[in-house]
Amino acid sequence: MQRIECRLIEMNECAEHIWHVRLAPAQAVTFKPGQYLQVIMGDKDKRPFSIASWPTREGIELQSGAMPGNAYPGGVLERLGQTG
Repeated sequence: MQRIECRLIEMNECAEHIWHVRLAPAQAVTFKPGQYLQVIMGDKDKRPFSIASWPTREGIELQSGAMPGNAYPGGVLERLGQTG
């Protein structure tokens, strides 16, 4: 598995409990539509998210449903917000 650091460009709630996240990878990333990436929260905590952007667009986009109290996606969004 290739590990790539990303910088948060944008994160906003595009509909109730649905978040749009745009990342800028530190290096070029090749992926196919429908492919997943894993957000590394810790050594044994890697959370998969489907890539929502198309491969020819610059950066990586994710969309995540994050209901209040659901720590799985919510923890990732919180961490991204702290580092962005």
